[in-house]
Order: sequence, then structure tokens, then C-alpha cells
Amino acid sequence: MNPFGSSDNVKIDGTPVRLPVTIGNPAALSPSPTFQKPIWMPDTEADSCLNCDLKFTQFRRKHHCRNCGKIFCSKCCLDKVPLPHFGINEPEKVCNNCKLIVELMNKAKSTEMDQKYEAVIGLSNMLKNTAGLSKVIECGGINTMLSIASAVASALHCLAQSMMLNEFLVETGCLKVLKKFLIF
Repeated sequence: MNPFGSSDNVKIDGTPVRLPVTIGNPAALSPSPTFQKPIWMPDTEADSCLNCDLKFTQFRRKHHCRNCGKIFCSKCCLDKVPLPHFGINEPEKVCNNCKLIVELMNKAKSTEMDQKYEAVIGLSNMLKNTAGLSKVIECGGINTMLSIASAVASALHCLAQSMMLNEFLVETGCLKVLKKFLIF
């Protein structure tokens, strides 16, 4: 089931985007959803690497990214990272295009605040262009961002409701900042 609708009709700037499909609980704000693994691109559909465009030969072999299912050469699909969004905690081979997003999604699940912060900033920066936005959506990064935003919004709401901190928040100008977050 796809909590975001049908993947057949979603386009960003004219480019089709494959929406992630959840397994089990399809709740959009689930803190750690599990998605279906992508269907691997057939070997016959790629004569060259989808990243660097080098032709495949007897010596330059085809490698499938375990995150997106597309075909790359060994140099463009070299690194291994865990893919917990597919229920895979052991490192798997991923393409250069997926590596950063998957690492950021993994950092978002960390118990360390600096890791979570790095994930939010990194994913936010990726959303600024069409290619990054598409890739974040395909990898399930929107789900990650929504779960973090929900936790932050809840914490800010509690802070704004604290009568003991009210005078301090007004004096320091924090109340105005909190109001902008809660209204936005």
C-alpha cells in the first residue's frame, strides 16, 4: 500500500517519480517505516552506466543498486550502507546517487542529536532542486523528515505552553520565534 497515492501519476517538473510503498503499517508519520524493495531494472535496459555513462563491457560489469534498483558500473555503485527502510540492517551495495540520502536517513534515526541535526540539514538541502527532491521521495526521506518535524513541533508546542518559561521567552524574543514555527 502506498500512503502517498498512486505512483503512476506523480511527476515533478515532468519527470516521473517512483513513490515508496510501505509494508505493514502505512502510517505516513511512522518513525521507522519499512518500504518494499524496488524492482531491479532489467539488465537489457542498460548498455552503459546510468551515472557516468561508460559502456558496459566484459570487464566493466553491471551492478544493481540495492536501494534504487538501477544499473551502474562498479565505480558508481561501490559503497555499502545499511538499508533499514527496507528492513536490511547489514550494509548493502548502493549507487553514488543513493548513498548520501540513505546515510542521512540513517543519521536521522540516531540517538545522537548532532546526527539528527545533520540529517535534517542535509535532507532539507537536497529538497531544493528537482533531482534531489525526487531522490529523497523515492528513498522514503519525506517520511523521515515528517517524523522528525512532528517530534520537533510537539516539543516546541510544550515549550510555548510552559507558564514558568513565559517571561523568559518574551524577554529573549524566543516567543516570537516559537510563534512563527507554530503558525507556519
